[in-house]
Amino acid sequence: MTLFDVSLSDYREFFAVAEGEHSLTIVMHEPDAIYKEAQVFVFPKPYGWRDDLDDDEALQQVWQAVGVVR
Repeated sequence: MTLFDVSLSDYREFFAVAEGEHSLTIVMHEPDAIYKEAQVFVFPKPYGWRDDLDDDEALQQVWQAVGVVR
């Protein structure tokens, strides 16, 4: 499991990524959001998913997987 703590100025967001053999589970949480509910995504592992990327590339991959490219 990988945990990303993303912050920029007043923005903060957490991602927990659990990688299975065939699937991904990504929990996304924004502690300062109006509704403080985590979003949970479970889906087949995207084609080309890699677990050997540097931090910035890995985070970009997570954002692409959940359909929210920052």
